[in-house]
Amino acid sequence: MWLLIIVNLAGKLAAVLLFRTDLATALALWFGPDLLVAYHVFVPRAQGLLRLHRRFATPRREVWLTIDDGPDPVAHHTHTHPLGAFWCASPTSVRWELDAGRHALRAVGVKPARFRPPAGIRNPWLASALRARHLTAVGWSARGLERWQREPGAVADRVLRRLAPGAILLLHEGPGVPALVRVHAVRLVLERLRDQGYRCVVPAAGQVG
Repeated sequence: MWLLIIVNLAGKLAAVLLFRTDLATALALWFGPDLLVAYHVFVPRAQGLLRLHRRFATPRREVWLTIDDGPDPVAHHTHTHPLGAFWCASPTSVRWELDAGRHALRAVGVKPARFRPPAGIRNPWLASALRARHLTAVGWSARGLERWQREPGAVADRVLRRLAPGAILLLHEGPGVPALVRVHAVRLVLERLRDQGYRCVVPAAGQVG
């Protein structure tokens, strides 16, 4: 994170120095680092601000099927799912999302060790907050994007497109997903995994990372 911040500030300083003599370069130096930071905040595969684990180690035909946004105890996904504002949340807000979520989960006997930010969006303060709470950030290898699909088969096709041992698959439940997709896409994924000799597991801590 600090490297990105230093690069950003250096770009701004250079832009100010060059503003009067080379406007094009100054504009590029001013906005270029912002685009770099935005990439690491919003693109799930980027790892600059926080490493999101996208696979786990296994020699067997095993995958980790994760399901976000529903009532089932699937690790920690923030307390209120602040999708639109999580990227710019203050350190206090980030800590509250983590602590309130942990409290709610622990009240029903769940002690989360993994965390997935909403839509994989990072925040500059998230990495240190997770370390302090001994939470590992987990992303995905493939996701179904079922909020934009109306056909369960298309969801299953997408999430299994690059199937391989150690894949972390992401599906969703909850009211934002049509009931037909929510139920039948999961069924199709499980059937196709079985047909290809895969089984679903929850990897041990040493397998992720």
